[in-house]
Amino acid sequence: GSWAGVNAGEENDNYGYWFPGKQNDGAASGGFEPLATGKIWLGQEHRGGPWMYSCEIDLGFCGGLRGAATVLADDPIFGRSCYGGEWKQKGDAVTVDSADGVSRRFHIVNDSGRLHCKIGKGHFVQEGSFVITGNVLEARIDPCGVKGAIPLEISSEGFGACTVSVNGTVLGEGESVKISLPEQMGPAALSVKFCKPLLP
Repeated sequence: GSWAGVNAGEENDNYGYWFPGKQNDGAASGGFEPLATGKIWLGQEHRGGPWMYSCEIDLGFCGGLRGAATVLADDPIFGRSCYGGEWKQKGDAVTVDSADGVSRRFHIVNDSGRLHCKIGKGHFVQEGSFVITGNVLEARIDPCGVKGAIPLEISSEGFGACTVSVNGTVLGEGESVKISLPEQMGPAALSVKFCKPLLP
């Protein structure tokens, strides 16, 4: 139900049928009144359609958004799979396109180790989001016009220490680090080099 009561639209239809206006675009509703008039559970008069409150539905909606991620995994039965994205082999490189809808989190999970990469502003570009070549991960980030530095969090296990190209930050094995990338950074600007190959 979290996704069923979303008020959304384009500019030409004033951003939504139920609650028009750009300020209401994307708002989640906690319930739906099928009758033409009535009262919601708080005792307030309400005309038919979605409630004007998000209620608990917003928790599920936000939880879905905050949990969205692109995961490249090597499964012992199904082989290499990409959840929330698509992967392609191009020579020695593996390219991953993020398609999870948020494009802020990327994970690699395999027998060699675990890698977790998250940004706090902007998003990873959707096509060619990540390129993995041996022990190097390249990520393309679109700042989306956001002001200020872009927070980046990286943690890994099993791949040894790594170096982040943007500012030379060195991350030891099993450590987690939060750094800020410059706001002027455009796509294809982030490269992280590990001691060991990321894919078996």
